[in-house]
Amino acid sequence: MNSAFFSRLAHDLRGTASTAKMALLQLSKLQLDPSQQKFLDILDRNAQRLIRIADRLSRITQLENGKAIYQMDLFNLGDMIRATAQETHTLENKSRIELVLQLSSSPIQFHGDPDWLSVMIRELVSNAIVCARKHVFITLQMETADQGLFMVADDGSGFSLPVIIDRFESNQNMRGMGVSLPLVHSIAQAHHMDLEFTNGRADSAACGATVRVRFRLSQKI
Repeated sequence: MNSAFFSRLAHDLRGTASTAKMALLQLSKLQLDPSQQKFLDILDRNAQRLIRIADRLSRITQLENGKAIYQMDLFNLGDMIRATAQETHTLENKSRIELVLQLSSSPIQFHGDPDWLSVMIRELVSNAIVCARKHVFITLQMETADQGLFMVADDGSGFSLPVIIDRFESNQNMRGMGVSLPLVHSIAQAHHMDLEFTNGRADSAACGATVRVRFRLSQKI
């Protein structure tokens, strides 16, 4: 992969999108009618998506060059998953897709890098929203006193199994450049998480794709 090229591309995308965001912020201070506000919201979402693409390219470059830095801290995993999932749903602008959040009612304190983990969650939720027909299911629960499960499932057509995690290796059943799952895999590895890709859910007749992420609370990174 040409890391230098993607690094420059990320820089240019972020600069362009940030300039657009500043202009949109000034426009948002004006008195706009509903149709103008709707158009402004569309522009703002697309500027945010460009910034997200730039961030994705930057992170892939950091991982490829071995320069990824993880700032570990203890945080509430459930709160972070909820906020990231809802933000991703808003940016994807797929109102026909319903997010079904089934998160543990008890706080789950996890030791990791919340910034990098939010990227992993965003990638998984975004992929599920794009592929879903009507629903995306997001689950967080403890399976034992020490082991937890984070799961993202959709009711779409499912994975083309087996899932091959290789950057920029794509096929007719995949969308985009093929960087999303490798990015997820790298972040999961850094946090000693186990990934599982299957079709269907044990608690549902839905046959869509399911990603299970298992983690340990006692694991210090």
